[in-house]
Amino acid sequence: MRFSNYNLVSQDATVFTASNIDANFPVSNLKNYLRSKRVRTATGTTTLTVVIDTITTEDVNCIVCLWPKEDGIKLTDAATVQIQANATNSWGAPAFNQTLTIDNNYSVASFFASGSTVYSYRYWRIVITDAGNPYNYIELGKLWLGNSLSVENAQNGFKWVDTDLTQTVENEFGHSYEDEYPVSSQLTLAYQYLTYTDIQTLQNAWRTNGKHIPVLCVLDPAEQVFDKDHFLIYGKMVPTFPLTHVNYNLLNIDGITIKELS
Repeated sequence: MRFSNYNLVSQDATVFTASNIDANFPVSNLKNYLRSKRVRTATGTTTLTVVIDTITTEDVNCIVCLWPKEDGIKLTDAATVQIQANATNSWGAPAFNQTLTIDNNYSVASFFASGSTVYSYRYWRIVITDAGNPYNYIELGKLWLGNSLSVENAQNGFKWVDTDLTQTVENEFGHSYEDEYPVSSQLTLAYQYLTYTDIQTLQNAWRTNGKHIPVLCVLDPAEQVFDKDHFLIYGKMVPTFPLTHVNYNLLNIDGITIKELS
């Protein structure tokens, strides 16, 4: 499991460099928390390139691209999504170059470093290319570059709930009319017999992010059992953090709940 509560892309200090961007969908939208607040190239541009300068060298082991839930991914099957990183703003031969697999079912493309591996660079770049794009532009909702917390995995028996947000109105004749909205997910995790140190790590993350700053959680980044993108959630935690003392320095977390952001 990976639990990340700090997205380098959304930090105030982070600087973006991009060209051929539609003025109505500026690159600064990447700092907005909503997936629907997207960055988009100008019409006729079929490659989106954004350089992300995090100002200082930072560790990253979670890389996730997210597209708006209501529209999905407006790319063809021939599209490529590359994440690159380098110590300097030079891209002839970047030190890190990873092609992400697009998952249209969950409107996401992700990469998780194996084991304890982290990639430490100041400059990152995303390049999305789709020469045959029928919309004649390229867009992206959110980009997450972050490192996960060093805590134990949650207990087996997580709870995942999908909710159809579609609004339905029914009249007196039994006719129903729908305004279609996306499906939203919710994840609840429980932790048992955690040491006080691990409890502090998780509680500090909750205190930092609260219910207003998004977190990213993926249950099976190595795809040992599940599709990694299936049980991946980008959202906000609920406003309670329930703890139960067990014995000495051992405590239980009765449930961390994350509600998906669209």
